Amino acid sequence: MIDDGRMAPGPLATATGLALTVVLAILSACGSQASEPLPVNGRTPAADGAAPPARVTFTEVYDQVLNSSCLGCHTGIIGQFTGLDMSTKATAYANTVNKSSSRCAPETLVVPGHAESSLLYLKVTSPPCGSLMPQNAPALPQLSLDLIKSWIDEGAPND
Repeated sequence: MIDDGRMAPGPLATATGLALTVVLAILSACGSQASEPLPVNGRTPAADGAAPPARVTFTEVYDQVLNSSCLGCHTGIIGQFTGLDMSTKATAYANTVNKSSSRCAPETLVVPGHAESSLLYLKVTSPPCGSLMPQNAPALPQLSLDLIKSWIDEGAPND
């Protein structure tokens, strides 16, 4: 018995209380340690812990935009005549990234890291010369424009 008349806790109550105290101490320490977020797909998550968006690949740009909207005029002999052959993914990449325009000098078609300085992006948004692309067709949807812009702004990597 304790001096104030209460009964002393039994061994089970003492063990349970001790275990609960240890668990609470461990849990409270978990959130207080500062650590660097782990990279996800080569990028560090945002401060709120959200995973960073995946990088846009050239394959996505070619398959989702260029193949369906540009190859009608920019392929094979017609592409050579128009000044830009994009018949294959490899040809399209080789003919656009860090390449000067043959029709809209002194513009560079794709300036890695700079969509706003890239003629490829400008021709589908607000061309500094010639017509809005795709020519004689509806303007590209915003999702396609965003895909091109992201790919260029992310350094126009070739996958």
